[in-house]
Amino acid sequence: MKVISFGSLNLDITHRVPHIALPGETLTSTHRAVFPGGKGLNQAVALRRAGMDVYMAGKVGRDGLPLIEYLNAEGIDTSLVRITDGVTGYAMIQVDDAGENSILLYPGENRNLTSQEIDDVLTNVSAGDVVVFQNEINDVPSTIDRAKLRGATVVLNPSPCDAAISEVKLENVDYLFVNELEGAALAKLEGAALAELEGAALAKLEGAASAGARDPKEILANLRERYPHLHVILTLGARGAYYCGDSTLEFAKALPTSVVDSTGAGDTFLGYFMAEILTQANPHENSQTGSQMDTQTNAQMGSQTGANPAVDARASSPADAQVGLQASPQVSLQTSLDRALQFASAAAAIAVSRSGAAQSIPTRAEVSRFVGRFDTADLPGHNP
Repeated sequence: MKVISFGSLNLDITHRVPHIALPGETLTSTHRAVFPGGKGLNQAVALRRAGMDVYMAGKVGRDGLPLIEYLNAEGIDTSLVRITDGVTGYAMIQVDDAGENSILLYPGENRNLTSQEIDDVLTNVSAGDVVVFQNEINDVPSTIDRAKLRGATVVLNPSPCDAAISEVKLENVDYLFVNELEGAALAKLEGAALAELEGAALAKLEGAASAGARDPKEILANLRERYPHLHVILTLGARGAYYCGDSTLEFAKALPTSVVDSTGAGDTFLGYFMAEILTQANPHENSQTGSQMDTQTNAQMGSQTGANPAVDARASSPADAQVGLQASPQVSLQTSLDRALQFASAAAAIAVSRSGAAQSIPTRAEVSRFVGRFDTADLPGHNP
């Protein structure tokens, strides 16, 4: 089984600011740094640090060679990354004193993949492989369809949520990672309506969220009704995350942490969640995530049987019945879903306590130690 992150590679130029700049406002940043980034790169690093063997697929200019060197140093196979004389993708990121961010993307070579270059990547995809997509490269809808035809498990994080997403056939997606904005767009809008979801329309939908117009369970119910095969992971930032799939609804509270920079938290969550799911489904497939890592994790956690800080807080309210889902019963820590939610929540909590995107992603050992700090008494309430 190969795991391929087919997505963007960016040079992230990050500025620390007292607040996100308003329209017409000029701000002086207090710090500037350049980091490796791009959602494709971030998710590849998260998967790798979670223990998976990973291939990165994408395209950079020669100014992006430091990104290739960075990935190679991480132990990620970069043989599927095309290097050209063009310009690498860039991101201009503002991070305020509360750790919130605002991102301006220049796609560069990320959006210049040719049909032949996409073919060259897909010829390496076989039945049983896993291909992770975002929405920062060109031709994502057709590439997803072709990966599925080759028998791949398809993972999609539809960010940024723009008009191109309206063309994605979610019946060809197996795991869907969305935030509330993206989930609401996919659940409530389709076709031409979704194609109009840009600029002011996005802002209007975002504003509706603060007015309570987007209930997470409503989003999940709609997606489940339309795509019953789909595993949906709905992230809610500091409030936690939902998993919906296989007639199961689970809610994981976010773990307490000091927020420094939220850039890359969602990518970290995705990488660790999928690594755990794939490890439990293929226990002998990857030496980095087999029993050796399980032993290390259990040693860090000691004898805390049932102590599961990220996932013991589950949704089990009467509203779940209206959604058409059943909250799953308490299960062993060793089940793949429990472990996936637990480690993903812990990894994201660590990532937001650090600056930058890819370099903020913790190692598996760090996540294991972090998880070991919690027991049931430390958990927040049982409802989101």
